[in-house]
Amino acid sequence: MSIAIYSRKSKFTGKGESIENQIIKCKKFINFKFSDLPDKEIEVYIDEGFSGKNEDRPEYKKMISKVKDEKITKIIIYQLNRLGRNARDIHNTMEMCTNLNCIIYSATEGFDSSTSFGRAVIGILASLAQLERDQLVERIKDNMYTLARMGRWLGGQSPLGFDCIRKTYRDENMKERYMTILTKNPKELKLVKKIYSKYFELQSLSQVYKWILAENIKGKNGGIIDKNSINIILQNPVYVQSSPEVLEYLSTLNYEVCGEANGNGILRYGKNEGKIAAVSNHKGIITSKSWLKVQSIIKNNTNKAPRLGRTNIALLTPLLKCSCGSPMRVIYGKPYPDGTKRFYYTCTLKNNSGKVKCNSKNLNGLKIENLIIENIKIKSSEYIFAALENSIESTDKNVKINKVNTLLKEKNILNSKISNLINKLSLTNNEEVSKLLLDQIEMLKNKVKNLDLKIENFNKMEYETIDVYTKTSKEIEKFDNFKNNFDNLDFERKKKCLEEIVDQIIWDSDSKEITITYK
Repeated sequence: MSIAIYSRKSKFTGKGESIENQIIKCKKFINFKFSDLPDKEIEVYIDEGFSGKNEDRPEYKKMISKVKDEKITKIIIYQLNRLGRNARDIHNTMEMCTNLNCIIYSATEGFDSSTSFGRAVIGILASLAQLERDQLVERIKDNMYTLARMGRWLGGQSPLGFDCIRKTYRDENMKERYMTILTKNPKELKLVKKIYSKYFELQSLSQVYKWILAENIKGKNGGIIDKNSINIILQNPVYVQSSPEVLEYLSTLNYEVCGEANGNGILRYGKNEGKIAAVSNHKGIITSKSWLKVQSIIKNNTNKAPRLGRTNIALLTPLLKCSCGSPMRVIYGKPYPDGTKRFYYTCTLKNNSGKVKCNSKNLNGLKIENLIIENIKIKSSEYIFAALENSIESTDKNVKINKVNTLLKEKNILNSKISNLINKLSLTNNEEVSKLLLDQIEMLKNKVKNLDLKIENFNKMEYETIDVYTKTSKEIEKFDNFKNNFDNLDFERKKKCLEEIVDQIIWDSDSKEITITYK
């Protein structure tokens, strides 16, 4: 049985107690508490660069594993907060260790988990540690809201038209501070103005998106400007010249409006009930009248948009993609004579760009679905046979694993011989005979080591075989279920079944080839 010292520090800094000092103080505690304990029974576990919130700490996990194996009976920590950062985690660790007869000692706080009083005090300290952390989070949150109400940029990806720069300043105590501010990016602001102008002209997000594709316009850092990005740009008050009307409009959207209207842009912060819209330091580029008109058009378009109901058509969305990388959606044609809906899969980029960015041919929906489903059924049969063949190969490994019993018998015989030689060694005083016996014992021990290595390798093979059987049976069941039951499923279950097996389907219009990638 051994004692473990556990030491943790979130990151290497000059602040706080260093890892080295933590270990020194823990060893002093051990010398005081367990004066007769040999150094070889002390194991040290160090996690540097890991937060107490993170339970996935490598040395912590290694130590707890040894506690579960009953190889560690005592854990010494510098302070309680080295073990975890909230009451739940500390209590869980303490309860587990107590159940496994492992005692936790705090070297500097003078408490251990072996007594009811110690456990009670540790619980109180853990609660206080969590309270302190919660208060810190609240202070940070309050500070962020205070800065947001002042119209400060609080970080993140800067909006199109602006760049972030870090500025140094001194507070009232002449202490150096930093703040991030938005600065104009003239080239991007010119693009933002074009987007607003185009929306006034076309009054449609889809049409503006098609224009952006046709003009090959890129966003910040060469990124794509999709319909969602356009919508965000048009509704973001960062671009508006603040006015009383704009502030009134934002208040109707349940924003806490801060600052006076002065023509500057407005920054938003927070969500739901904690939303803030504050007048900032940068100048707006879109007049309040134009910006409010855009909001009105967007609202009217939203109200006029048809509500899309669920349909039992298009099994392959969102699996089917064009070779250009864009998803394919459904368009409808004239019904068949029997009344069945005629539909086609078409590239979204092709439609949005007016065939400028992509000119792939459409796919007959019904025909392509039937073709792919039949292909998967054939694949299912092929896969089942391949999986069974793989299982047979794994079974051959099982035959080899039976050799473990033979190896174990051989090891027992060698251990018996070693025991006999040790007995003979204890009875002789002859130096030459002793040397001969020791050489024989060493030779036999090496043979035992080799046997242990072989046994370990066979055990690994056994685990691999079990893993193969498990995975194979699951895969066979999945493909077999598709092959035998797919046609009897309803539409939603068919889609789900396809998504469980297929990763994606690529349509290459030029070569007229369809590639199915399986999960």
